[in-house]
Amino acid sequence: AEVDAVLRRAVQTGCAFDDIEVACAHEDQALLAWEKALGLGWPVTLATGVPVGLTQPGRALAGYCRWLASNLSARVLIDALQDGAWWPAVLAAADEGEVAVSASQAARVVAKSAATWGAHTYALSLTRLIERETARAADLDLEAATRERAGEQRERARRVLAWIDDLLRAVPGADADGVAIADVVEAARRAVASMASHVSALDRLAAAALDASLAELKGLGRRRAPLETALRFIEEQVARVRVGRDRPRAGHLHIGLLRDAGVD
Repeated sequence: AEVDAVLRRAVQTGCAFDDIEVACAHEDQALLAWEKALGLGWPVTLATGVPVGLTQPGRALAGYCRWLASNLSARVLIDALQDGAWWPAVLAAADEGEVAVSASQAARVVAKSAATWGAHTYALSLTRLIERETARAADLDLEAATRERAGEQRERARRVLAWIDDLLRAVPGADADGVAIADVVEAARRAVASMASHVSALDRLAAAALDASLAELKGLGRRRAPLETALRFIEEQVARVRVGRDRPRAGHLHIGLLRDAGVD
């Protein structure tokens, strides 16, 4: 409510954004004001920067880590696709003659396959779905439009299965000593690179910052640990990464902290 009141006051003054600075007592307040200003479509700069976990690449990384931690649960994968955390470019950028598959369509395909969890569930469930849709596409007792939709669904399922197979091949294997932490980190880097949206400048900055931060974990060498420990290393490594720190700019509302108020 306080942030809403401040932003309303900024509009009511009639001043240009260049002449207004919002100074907050805490970083959480500054971030909330920044999010609300963006939601209003205002040009805005943020002195504190944005936690990388709130960016699309950060959300992609978090979704991937949840997927690994959940024993590759199909429910977690579906959620990551449905809420926009994953944007698998390999599905969206179809070659000529291939059926393009959006993230939401991929989620529906996995849900329809009734996959559960574990590395083997996807091949079994999606193969059964492909077989069912192939039979429907060849069933002359069905209307032509229904057969056509079944054929499209079959091709989507094939593409989703190929994409998930690639993801699963990158998942490091575990033994009695756990997993190689470096292998988990490398799998996470590859997943973010292939699934994170780079549409905005902030997301591009976040992708680069995440990759550089994760690359620092190469110093762990071939150290092995339980998967939960490896994922904790990743979480702690990126927890304090921030991107998008900016100074006041022409035409922009500037948001910062009280201690920095009035400093250009």
